Amino acid sequence: MSAAGDRSLRIFSLIRDSQSVELSQGSILKKFNKSKDHIRSIDALKLPQITQFSSSEVKQKEWDNIISCHINNNGARTWSFQSKAIGKHVLRTLDGSYIKVSNISACGNFGFIGSSSGYIEMYNMQSGIHRRTFAGEDKHMKAISGIASDALNRIVISSSLDGTVKIWDFNTAKIKSTIEIGTPISALRFHTENDLLAIVSDDLCVRIIDIETNKIIREFWGHKNRITDLTFSPDGRWIVSTSLDATVRTWDLPTGHLIDIFRVENVPTSVTFSPNGDFLATSHVDLLGIFLWVNTTLFSNVTLRRIADEEDISLVELPTTLGIEDNSEDLFAFNSNEVNDVSFETPEQLTEQMITLSSLPKSKWQNLLNLETIKKRNKPKEPPKAPERPPFFLPTLPGVDPKFIPAIALNESEEKKKQKSDKTLKLNDIKIETEFLKILKKNHSTGEYTEFFNYAKTLNPSAIDFELRTLSLDNNFEDLRVFLDAIKSRLKSKKDFELVQAYLNHFLKIYGDIISGNYELLGSNLESILNEHKKEWSRIDELLHYNNCILEFFRK
Repeated sequence: MSAAGDRSLRIFSLIRDSQSVELSQGSILKKFNKSKDHIRSIDALKLPQITQFSSSEVKQKEWDNIISCHINNNGARTWSFQSKAIGKHVLRTLDGSYIKVSNISACGNFGFIGSSSGYIEMYNMQSGIHRRTFAGEDKHMKAISGIASDALNRIVISSSLDGTVKIWDFNTAKIKSTIEIGTPISALRFHTENDLLAIVSDDLCVRIIDIETNKIIREFWGHKNRITDLTFSPDGRWIVSTSLDATVRTWDLPTGHLIDIFRVENVPTSVTFSPNGDFLATSHVDLLGIFLWVNTTLFSNVTLRRIADEEDISLVELPTTLGIEDNSEDLFAFNSNEVNDVSFETPEQLTEQMITLSSLPKSKWQNLLNLETIKKRNKPKEPPKAPERPPFFLPTLPGVDPKFIPAIALNESEEKKKQKSDKTLKLNDIKIETEFLKILKKNHSTGEYTEFFNYAKTLNPSAIDFELRTLSLDNNFEDLRVFLDAIKSRLKSKKDFELVQAYLNHFLKIYGDIISGNYELLGSNLESILNEHKKEWSRIDELLHYNNCILEFFRK
């Protein structure tokens, strides 16, 4: 959605250009034909040029959901996105002063307008009825430059050219707190999900304020000329700002660093993110189009590094309808050679003192804990019915359809059975070792079980269940003791913590009765595992309690 000097409000579709429309301002042509004055153009009958507008998607199918402010005008107009036309309400200032900014509450029920005299008026969007005025002795002394409200309609936030940010009670319209900035504030943006407020002041600084504590938590310096606009990324991690120095800068909120900067030929005037963060839209001086930039971090691996102001700023060509060639030096101003040289491999374990998870999908180990339930759920309700068998004393041929065996064939089949029985080998005389067991015993001889656990990670839960059930009980439960030694060793190394817990849980489900009946042979192994488990879990529990305590302290 955009407004321009042609006195129009337009909606552009990124999917299909035929869906792009100009919002109707009523029967202007009919008024033009009936006009007795010497009006040379239909544009003269349109509303004055729009200087600022705000919108909300919450109630767009029920009533007007757009508010527009017009140059040198004391009435803000409402619009309907659903009908693509101007609405029926005019939101006016009570003192007749010009309207500078507008905003719609998160619920979509209320609209706010800020005037040049420092007053804030609140209207009902459905009825257009005036609800309350945010004023009083502590009101802003100069023009309002920004208005916002939180997600729960608890507070209203306003900024002004008098250099203050005021927080009002939504229901009583009384001042709750005032934050002195000391320099005129030209713009305000509020991220409802993290309660962070971004303001732009005339000292060329972008400041971030935490509404919960009313303190400035970040200051971003670097622009060489007046900042024209800024916007939050949808996830609240980045802020993108534009300036009269013809640069577009991206700031990282968690680190407080500048992570991207590029220069364009035409000065950018406004900027905004798409709702899912895949596009950045900008407008520029002397250009009629809206330019889209792709967020490459969503489609490829991009190394985000701190950028110093002293570095050369790349000049990037503006996008065109024909597109541009994929140039990594242009997109996000990264040097392709430098990025390709950066190679980082995540270590298996950052430090031996930290517990490390396996990084496997949750289903790899969680399904093992619920394997019996899954098998019962997948079991067919009715087993397939076998065909009716003939009387047991009549010999038949094996097959789907039973057939009687002739007398001659019967004698031959009995001889074949005798021959086969002579060749049959008893399974008890053969000890089968799977790859799982071979690697386990091989690693047991060296005391290093990395190869074994890497192989186990490649198996699905059903395969792990099969391997554990086929462990031999011979030689005083040698296979069981070897497996328990592997579990103990992995716990000591603090690797694959959740995976080891799942393996141990399933192992005890299978062999719990055997272990309890032969505790003199297997008890020492289990006790050593229990001691190691208590040691690590008590350390984790202590850290969790410590972090919860710190968080509760900061919340209060």
